[in-house]
Amino acid sequence: MKEVINKLNYLTAAFIGILGFSLAGEIVQEDDGQDKIDDVVLLILGIIAIWWYKKKGYKAGSTNVSILFLILALATKAGAIIIEHADAEAVGDDIGITIAIVLTLAFVLWQTFIRKKGK
Repeated sequence: MKEVINKLNYLTAAFIGILGFSLAGEIVQEDDGQDKIDDVVLLILGIIAIWWYKKKGYKAGSTNVSILFLILALATKAGAIIIEHADAEAVGDDIGITIAIVLTLAFVLWQTFIRKKGK
């Protein structure tokens, strides 16, 4: 189980880190400050996730923090969709990213619970 936890924590940190850094261009390109908030939050969350994995995540005994990171990322993008719903251009990337986060969260939860059930 420890090896699976390590890999799931790595997946989560890498995924959120890549998402956060990939949105750095959006931060620069967005005209409206309100549209930048979610991208900045996800960039910061990605940096924190990578830092956490390097310090503690690779030797953590559970995926709880990984799940928390994914829930925070999901809440950030869900909030962005709510705020930007009137502007189709602004909300377009948020929907795709939200789907990717939901799928990753479902995978991490599934792997976590299937491993616990097998004990």
